[in-house]
Amino acid sequence: MKSRIYHLIQSLEHVMQGTPWYGDSVMEKLEQMDIRLVNEVPAGLTNSIARLVKHMISWRLFAIEKLNGNAAYDIRINTHEDWPEITIQTNEQWRHLLKELHDTQDQLFTQLRARNEEDLEQPCLGKSYSLGFLVEGILQHDVYHLGQIALIEKILVSDPRS
Repeated sequence: MKSRIYHLIQSLEHVMQGTPWYGDSVMEKLEQMDIRLVNEVPAGLTNSIARLVKHMISWRLFAIEKLNGNAAYDIRINTHEDWPEITIQTNEQWRHLLKELHDTQDQLFTQLRARNEEDLEQPCLGKSYSLGFLVEGILQHDVYHLGQIALIEKILVSDPRS
């Protein structure tokens, strides 16, 4: 039987760069994104694609800090730390943001590989849930925001005035 840590790493990698059953992986979707769309916020919505990516990075950093035992590190929901402002002006900035997402994925894997199964049942310092619950949440978070990114892209491509 494969370990829970192995399964979490494989699942995170599959969603980020693999071939999930539902379509594009996160990186596949983002790497083919038209940079002219990444800062646009469709009518009735509140976030751009770039802001969603930065938000995903923020929560990866949170998970990394918690796995590293940093009880003081926190992100309050609906604050600047949760939803950092970002504007992408060049292809280089977009590539840098995607590299940051990839790098935080690697850092998360490094932290997970340094743990044992029992560590996942330990409390996430300063929170009411376990470290394993947090990492599973990152996986769900990625899929959720990938759906939003795909929806935003579809809205903007079908009606650029949105």
